[in-house]
Amino acid sequence: MAPEMLDYEHETYSSAVDLWALGVLTYEFLVGRAPFADDAGSDATYAKIRALDYEIPSSVSKEARDLITKVRSSLTLFSLGTSSAWAAEQRLDRWLS
Repeated sequence: MAPEMLDYEHETYSSAVDLWALGVLTYEFLVGRAPFADDAGSDATYAKIRALDYEIPSSVSKEARDLITKVRSSLTLFSLGTSSAWAAEQRLDRWLS
């Protein structure tokens, strides 16, 4: 679940949640577990999501690490508006094409 979806006041979500899902699924496929999972329960997991608290194992390739990191950093750009969303897409162009 993307950080903005944890805020129940939002009724609609931007395309940033799709990029979030791309990053999370990429992580899960490569690592074999969810990046923010916490055995302490859902509150601890949500806290890790809000803080973007996760580590990418060294076994993940440089290219995949680059994708996951760019998706994460692009979430902030998407929340800033349309021109920033365009800039985020340009940063990810190599991966999206």
